[in-house]
Amino acid sequence: MARTANSEILRQYRDKLEQSRRWRKEENYDDMWKRMIDLYRGKHFLSSSEEDRMLVNIAFATINVVAPSVSINYPKISVNARRYADSDKSVLTETIVNYWWKHYDCQKEFRRAVKDMLIVGHGWIKTGYRFVEEEKVKETNFDSSTSYLRTGLSLFQSQI
Repeated sequence: MARTANSEILRQYRDKLEQSRRWRKEENYDDMWKRMIDLYRGKHFLSSSEEDRMLVNIAFATINVVAPSVSINYPKISVNARRYADSDKSVLTETIVNYWWKHYDCQKEFRRAVKDMLIVGHGWIKTGYRFVEEEKVKETNFDSSTSYLRTGLSLFQSQI
């Protein structure tokens, strides 16, 4: 099978993006998401009025009570092995993932995603990794190596 050309791959991705835009427009999601964000911000009225209006922002209060209760603590991520032979690997993987969650401070992103989910109905967290290879230079102690050379040099001179 021949390799797909880059121009063809680009066209496929553009088609998918355009399909997504059409879907959002047909389902009227952008307007709904804007309205939900406005409700959270306390912008309940679409127009101004000369009459007095009273506003109780229940969306803001509810979201700010629910969000911390869901996302305040670090989650305990569990990893289960599919095969019995891999159970030791699953324990190690679970430990590493839980460590990384705390070490790379994923909690901040998680809290933002929870708040997005409560405001507009969905929240996303993008995960991934970047491998950086670092070369370590071996440090040498010049005092000990030069004393060794001086000793060798003095032995050599004494033999001459």
